Amino acid sequence: MKIGTLIITLIIFSAVSFSQEKYGSEFSVNLVIPSGPNAKFYNNGFGASGNFYYDLETNIRIGISIGYLRLTANSEEIRNQYESIVSDGGLEASGSIRALPLMITFKLITPDNPVRIYGALEGGLWTYWTSVSGTFNNNGGIVTIDKSEFRSEAGFAAGMGILFRLSQVISLDIGVKYQFVQDSEYLNVNRSSIETSRLIMIGAGLNWNFNI
Repeated sequence: MKIGTLIITLIIFSAVSFSQEKYGSEFSVNLVIPSGPNAKFYNNGFGASGNFYYDLETNIRIGISIGYLRLTANSEEIRNQYESIVSDGGLEASGSIRALPLMITFKLITPDNPVRIYGALEGGLWTYWTSVSGTFNNNGGIVTIDKSEFRSEAGFAAGMGILFRLSQVISLDIGVKYQFVQDSEYLNVNRSSIETSRLIMIGAGLNWNFNI
C-alpha cells in the first residue's frame, strides 16, 4: 500500500514538473546473475527494463522503471542438494522464475560532460511467476512435481553506471546493480528446500534526454 502511494505521488509530482525540468526515457537489456546463498541453484538469465525519468537538478534524477527478467533452474544442483538430504535420491526437476519489477529510481550524476558517472538507488515491488515440474523418488515410488506460484515481494537495489554521450540528446548507458529481493521458497520436496536468491544485473542501453 505504501509503495503504491509513493508511485502515485511520483506520477502526480512529475506531471507538474515536466513543464520546467529536463526529462527523458531509458531502455536497457540486462544479463542477470544469481547471487546470495542459493545462487548455484539457478542459471544466468536475461531481461530488459524501461525507465521514464525527470531531472530535479542537473545532477539529481528520479523516475519510474519497469522490467522483465527470466531465470531457469539448475537441475543438476537441485538434484545434488536433494540427494545430500534424502538417501534414496532420484529428483529430476526443471523450472523457471519470471519477474516483473516496478521500481522508483533515484540517481546522483556527475556534471554534464561527454562521460558522466552515476550512483543509483531503487525501491519498489517485484511480481514473480515461478514454475517447477519433474519427478522424485519417495520410498521407492515415483512422485510427480507440478508446481506454479504467483507472488509479490518488496525489492531494493543499489548500483552505479556510466553515461557516454552519443549526441545532444542520446547517451549510451552501461551499469551494474545488486538487487536485494526478499528470499522466499522456490521448491520444497521431501525436506529439501530451495529459496529464491539475490541478483546481480549488468545492463547496457540507450538514454534519451530532452528539454521542454
